[in-house]
Order: sequence, then C-alpha cells, then structure tokens
Amino acid sequence: MCGLCGILGVDVHWSDAASSPHVFSGREATRRQDRLRRVALVNAVLRHFSVKAKDWQGQSYLLTTATGKSAIVDHLGLLWPEAEKLAGKSCDPLDDRLIAALEQDNQQADRADGAV
Repeated sequence: MCGLCGILGVDVHWSDAASSPHVFSGREATRRQDRLRRVALVNAVLRHFSVKAKDWQGQSYLLTTATGKSAIVDHLGLLWPEAEKLAGKSCDPLDDRLIAALEQDNQQADRADGAV
C-alpha cells in the first residue's frame, strides 16, 4: 500500500476542534485554521530543540531537522517522543527552563511590536 492510502482513514485526534465541535462552539475558526495555529505554537517550542513541524495533508505532522532527519506523526501525542528521537535529547514542552525561554521570547516580540 502506498503512504497516502495509509492516512486516508486516520481518526480525528481529541486535540482537533473538529473532534469535539460542542467544546468549541461559538468559534468561527475552521479546522485548517486551528491546525495552522497549532503548528505555529508547536514550532515555537520545537525550535528550542532544532526541530520543525509542518502540517501534512491536514492529517499528520511532518517533523524535520536541519540535518535532514524527518518523521511523520499522526497527532500531538506522538509528536514529542518523535521530536526527542530526531533531536537526540529530551523535548519536554513543560520544562521550566523552556517555559522561561518562551516567556522571554514573547516579551521580546511584544517589545518589537511596540507593546509593553
């Protein structure tokens, strides 16, 4: 079977808004917009580990490194362990040092935008 056929029947993950429309009622965002926002947030974290994520066909995530390593994962639950394999180090999105670095990044971005 080709790789494309393998993703056609993938179930929707709980983190996708489309999987629980009642939870996200009143929001005008589309499933695609939610995925793109999610990828941007994931990349804000992954860049600290030299890994990058892209949406792949609205079904999976393509993880890549600057050295050419890559992997496709179906959902966020599989993303972090695979990012660790690619990076060769722990990729804990809840690490205190990482959170501090992300807060500093946000403060710098706010200053650059003219907000305080």
